[in-house]
Amino acid sequence: MNFAWRLGVKVGLVLFSLACLLILSSSPAMACTSFAVYGQEPVYGMNFDWYLPTEMKFIVTHKSISGNFESFSLLFDYEGSDSVSTVMCNGIFYSNQEQRPAPEGKSDYRELDVGEYYISQIIHEAMQTQIVLQAQGYDIGVPAIIAQYQEKKFVQTTPHGCHILVADPQGNAAIFELVDEGNEIVPIAGDFIVMTNFPNSAFKDGPYNQVSGTGAERYITAYEYIEQNLDSFDIDHAFRALKQTTQSFTRCSLVCDPLKNNVYLALNNDFKHIWRISISDKTVETWRGFDKDIKLTIPSGGITDADLMAAVAKTKRPELYWKLAIAAGAAAVMTVILIIFGPNLIWKLKLQIWKRM
Repeated sequence: MNFAWRLGVKVGLVLFSLACLLILSSSPAMACTSFAVYGQEPVYGMNFDWYLPTEMKFIVTHKSISGNFESFSLLFDYEGSDSVSTVMCNGIFYSNQEQRPAPEGKSDYRELDVGEYYISQIIHEAMQTQIVLQAQGYDIGVPAIIAQYQEKKFVQTTPHGCHILVADPQGNAAIFELVDEGNEIVPIAGDFIVMTNFPNSAFKDGPYNQVSGTGAERYITAYEYIEQNLDSFDIDHAFRALKQTTQSFTRCSLVCDPLKNNVYLALNNDFKHIWRISISDKTVETWRGFDKDIKLTIPSGGITDADLMAAVAKTKRPELYWKLAIAAGAAAVMTVILIIFGPNLIWKLKLQIWKRM
């Protein structure tokens, strides 16, 4: 019985690992901004910026392998395949963003030398480690992930280099990067950490307002806002920080609450309308700014941004129909009045004109 249980767990791990490898093919999101803040409670935030029209998909995964394993992923269509931008898995947050500049990469797994790993593999490999350790009754956080990759040699993918922000609810966070000199792991230095697109490791020993490169202005803006509001930093503050660092092609702004296992979404720079995803319940619902309440179950294949917009449009159709019906009814009443009283009114008007003549 014990052997059968262990075999079942191993089979489950293999199948789920394969699913992760298929689903979580990683391409860095362009020119994004992310952060992890530990003020009142842990809060993660990320602006997903993508300059081309693309479908976004929000996936919630539940697996039971000697314990519950729940994750949220933001996927987007990149050259015909799903690529992951953001993941929150059992409270651990991963953000995969473009790094500029980045060393030249390798385009094929067959080009990798022994001991080399694509830096973009960190997300799904760390998730697999979570599965194994949690199945054995252990917890995993950022220190364990750092230890896992401390001695590995990262390689960038082509054509876009990336760096990865990883954060856990206990206040641990780090940025994994590859620069010309080799691997760099930049740990959090205080109560928050911010990542845009320049290599954080190039400025790790300098003041925050002296950074330069792609995303430097967004970095400084987010850093200053978080620092000024750290003691009261919450979901609302997270959205304000994201709003200040949006661009014209920001497709989604998301805030993660790892303690409540919720993710909050603002689509296409619309911060007046916020959605809430419950990872535990596998549902998405209107949370703020909507005229009517909507709650949807997230199917196994995920739910897209187009699905959410269609659900809102559907609730507005009955209102439109009522308005059209009222307008049509008013027009009909006016028509009847004109038919009944119109000739008499016209005759009286003609008499008045004749008398004046």
